[in-house]
Amino acid sequence: FIPDSLIAMSTKAYDLGRQTKRLEYGAKLKNLQTKIDKLVPPPTAKKSFGEIRQELNKRLNYARNPPSQRVSKALNQGAFIYTIGFNISSALVNLSQVPLFVMPYLGARYGYPETAAAIGTMSKLVTSAKNNVTAMYDRAEDGTYTLKKDLELPDGLKKEYIKLAPVVQMAAERGLLTTSFTQDVLGLDESGRERSVADKISAFSAIPFNHGERFNRQVTILSAYKLHIDKLTSKEKTQPTAAQKEEAARSAIYQAQETNGGTVLETAPSISQNALGRVAFMYKPYGLQMYYTMLKSTKQALDKSNFTKEERLIAVKQLIGIHATALFFAGVYGIPLYGAISMFFNLFFLDDEEEDVDTIVRKYIGEGFFKGVPTMAGIDVSNRIRLTGLLIQNNRYNQVRGADDIEGFLGFHLGGPALSTGKRLVRGGMDLYNGETRRGIESLLPAGIANMFKVFPGLGRINAEGGYKTRRGDPIYDDVSLGEKFGQFIGFAPTEYTFQQERNSILKGIDTATNKKRTKLLRKYYIANTMGDWDGLQDTQKEMRKFNRDHPTHTITAETIERSMKSHRKTTQLMHHGVKFSSALEQAMKENSAQWDQGLQLFK
Repeated sequence: FIPDSLIAMSTKAYDLGRQTKRLEYGAKLKNLQTKIDKLVPPPTAKKSFGEIRQELNKRLNYARNPPSQRVSKALNQGAFIYTIGFNISSALVNLSQVPLFVMPYLGARYGYPETAAAIGTMSKLVTSAKNNVTAMYDRAEDGTYTLKKDLELPDGLKKEYIKLAPVVQMAAERGLLTTSFTQDVLGLDESGRERSVADKISAFSAIPFNHGERFNRQVTILSAYKLHIDKLTSKEKTQPTAAQKEEAARSAIYQAQETNGGTVLETAPSISQNALGRVAFMYKPYGLQMYYTMLKSTKQALDKSNFTKEERLIAVKQLIGIHATALFFAGVYGIPLYGAISMFFNLFFLDDEEEDVDTIVRKYIGEGFFKGVPTMAGIDVSNRIRLTGLLIQNNRYNQVRGADDIEGFLGFHLGGPALSTGKRLVRGGMDLYNGETRRGIESLLPAGIANMFKVFPGLGRINAEGGYKTRRGDPIYDDVSLGEKFGQFIGFAPTEYTFQQERNSILKGIDTATNKKRTKLLRKYYIANTMGDWDGLQDTQKEMRKFNRDHPTHTITAETIERSMKSHRKTTQLMHHGVKFSSALEQAMKENSAQWDQGLQLFK
């Protein structure tokens, strides 16, 4: 028993209020489920109707009785802290969503000048409300929102706030203005007021990112509402009716869903609602939503039977606009269509020892056009804002196609950020054990804090080593300016450094793949010759001739084959029960092996 009324009011009263609301809305959801079950499917769409009803029932059951996923919650919290938490750059990159995707999506429907003006005005409104527009209104007992009377605002802003009251009310009732999907997937509201230490750290580290997500959603909803209202009333030039306000509010919320994704797990993709999916798809619902929205626009643009000419034109404009903004911010590398084309050619037309599509394109058009305007300014954000690779990604510092085994590929994607975080911590511990103190500390710190530590005076690796160097101390990029150090401090590595890293990775990948193929062909030749497989020998010789045409400076000659055959034969002679020891330890290992044989004889 705790004899403290303040604790009782801040915890028990809060939890009691939540439980009361859960009971109230649980009953509403149950009634809705009953109505859905009683609906009779139309004769022409029984199958699709049944699939939709089944999905809705799953979501209703999940909303009424959400499963306890403490392990998934803990893994996601740890992963968030070590990836996005405390990371200023992640919050800044998150803000690119409005100009990158929302602007072209709304602009295609309402006009780009009008959309740009609306987004600018709504950004000022949200900023003046300190990123919480609901705080600017009073809520009556019947749920109606009215602007507070004691606000000191310019008349123009007051008028805008008054006009926006219907959509603010509807969006607030649905929890769309002050919550975020990240907050929900971390389970920050599952513990009530009695939050654990991990809850508190996660909540504190998520402040910049959550505020960015809230800003995007509020600006999108308010802008879409204003644009829709203006479109409905532009011809009549009259005040909108209550029905028009409701239609505009619903349209705004729907368009925000299509351009921002869901705010809670209940409306997220169903695959992210189970324990494993919650971990694996921690950051992927946004990518799923973006791909769905773009595919939907593509279908609408091509479907003449179900959409009017105007609707198909809007869809075409949306696709063009999204690709144009992606080209501006992330270059050719960031546009969705390029990602599909490059993946297709890499898989079916290019070998591992050849340059991939990215390398060919960036050589031809230059790094600035390949990665966008921000890269020209010295900030490489293309990998973080591009509209390709939102679901399936490759390690950009391991560019050898086909190098990753299937176990590693599945583990990387199913383990999600939690697995990457675990590997990071293990790597940090090993670095400390091996005496690499600075690198070890960087890996053990969350990414946002590690970025600051790298350039911290007197402690950071960048200052202490005079730039970016390899683990053995070889320079990668050593002419680091003060501006680049500031960029690294907030989480943006210098463009020159990332370019050099990627170039090194690609070139080393080609070098490794070429040598592997050369070694594989020579081994294949030896085996075929040893086994008397003359057909296999001829096939290998054909492959060798092709290899020589592709790599004229690294050819396989008759002398190369002879040296390889002698080396293989010598290796066979030195084999000891299927294993070859180093020359320095060969005698010692054979003596050791003889002792094992003596023990085996005694046992017999």
